[in-house]
Amino acid sequence: MSDYYSRDVDERELDTVLAEDFTFEGELQFSDSLMIKGPFRGDIRATGDLYIGEKAVVEARIEAVVVRVRGRVVGNIVASRRIELSS
Repeated sequence: MSDYYSRDVDERELDTVLAEDFTFEGELQFSDSLMIKGPFRGDIRATGDLYIGEKAVVEARIEAVVVRVRGRVVGNIVASRRIELSS
């Protein structure tokens, strides 16, 4: 098993951030990095990286390159590169 240390993501470096007070339901597709900080329900298909913030609650089927989860996810995650889960 390899050692890997995750660094915190600077929101200013991301193209899109869905704020905590933003509620979204449906299908989300994107190609650049995106962070979800609030509630989301639906499907996510991405050719970029997805970051799920500490207070986020995501109920979705997720497909992305890198998926970093710090919040709560209910659903399946498929990542082409890696999935990072935080306690």
